[in-house]
Amino acid sequence: MIALEPNLPNLSVLPQAPNEFLKKRASQQAQQSINRTWVALDDEMVDFHPTPIVGFYTLTSCTVAHTDIQGNYPHYPLPAFKLAWFGVHNEYQGTPMRVGEELLVEALLQSWELFTHTQLGVALVVDPLTQKSEDFFRKYDFQEIGRSFHGQETLYLPMRKIRQMIEADLLLGAEEKFGSRTKAERWFDTPDSLFGDLSPRKMIDVVGGVGILEDAIYES
Repeated sequence: MIALEPNLPNLSVLPQAPNEFLKKRASQQAQQSINRTWVALDDEMVDFHPTPIVGFYTLTSCTVAHTDIQGNYPHYPLPAFKLAWFGVHNEYQGTPMRVGEELLVEALLQSWELFTHTQLGVALVVDPLTQKSEDFFRKYDFQEIGRSFHGQETLYLPMRKIRQMIEADLLLGAEEKFGSRTKAERWFDTPDSLFGDLSPRKMIDVVGGVGILEDAIYES
């Protein structure tokens, strides 16, 4: 995953709109601090110029009504993150690379990273454009928000749920590293000087903490 670059190649994901966004508006809107776009590249084709893009996603901010989501919230618009664009190149859809799943995981991680910086945001919101897209997000526990967009249900995933998913994934990696669930949970709840005397569980809430934990689990 890399940051968006200029002179993007053609990306055939949905009829014209994503291509037009990437070519003409993504960089401009990032410079205007409206949103931020990340693109995924095929590792086996990075030496090609221009390098083909296999998928992308765009994050921005939004608000949701307190009645749209579950929870005891004040009666005014609530801050949230929005997955404004999300697409996979036609040639990479349904392949063993599982580009869509990898992109969504990256989007969730990036949303959480933004949350740790701001401590603002109750959920990640998405407006699927097709039934297939809606079904895809529902597989990852996105819930109905109670309104539709172009005939499809607007969905959301609470930030607390994103944190739970990140924690579960890190625990699974720790279990593989240490050889048992018991050892992994003990490590997860033990303060460590490597993490500023915080436990790995608490490090999840620190800016950059998830990346530090991933390095400790997968690269040490």
